[in-house]
Parts: sequence; structure tokens; C-alpha cells
Amino acid sequence: MPFKISICCCNYLFSEGIKHLVAGDARKMGYRVGIVESEKEIATKTDLLIADFHTFSRMSPETLFHHKVKTLLLLTDCLPKVEDQRLLEYISKGIIGILFPEPIQHSSRRRYNALLPANCGLPIRN
Repeated sequence: MPFKISICCCNYLFSEGIKHLVAGDARKMGYRVGIVESEKEIATKTDLLIADFHTFSRMSPETLFHHKVKTLLLLTDCLPKVEDQRLLEYISKGIIGILFPEPIQHSSRRRYNALLPANCGLPIRN
């Protein structure tokens, strides 16, 4: 069964844009990319979830912990800033990478990358 990347954002147009950006490279690697709209789809059909903070923060602990969904978290300027301490807490909930909308300080990037699993392959980047 191919590796499945699911995209779930609070704005469907945003999800479509991310799907378009990811799909070309993903297909070359044999991955499937799709947009999901429910937690049931995430829990049953997802190897990697790309989600914005708004969507991620509304997900149930059941989905995050029981199904062990790997998540690439997208932070945007659309919502209030997330405190550094809260970001660190989310790493324990399956976050394997964080994409920031603006440049982050080098020291913060090193600190977050040190907490990510060595085999996840998705370091925090700007």
C-alpha cells in the first residue's frame, strides 16, 4: 500500500494549494496525496498529515495518540501566535515538523530540531 499524505486545513482553498505544491514530488516517490475533511479519514487513511494549527488544535486526543498520526504543522499569520512552550508540548502529540511563516532565530530552530525524532526526516525550516 502506498504512503498516504493527507492535507487538512481550516480553509479548503489553502488545502488545495498545498496539495498542488506537494503532489508532483510525492507522485514521483510513489506517494498518494489527498485532502481529508474528517478525523475518521485522518485516523484510517493517513501516514502523514499536513495541517494548520487551527485544524490540529481541534483534533481529538484519540486521533493524535491512539492512531499515532505523524503531523507536519503549518503555522500561519492567520491565527494568534503559538507560544514556544505550547509548540514543545505538541511535539509529544505526533508533530514531526513545523513550518513557520516567517524566519525564526537560529537558536530556536536548533532547539526544536533537537527534540524531533532522528528518523523523521522533516526538520523545522523557515
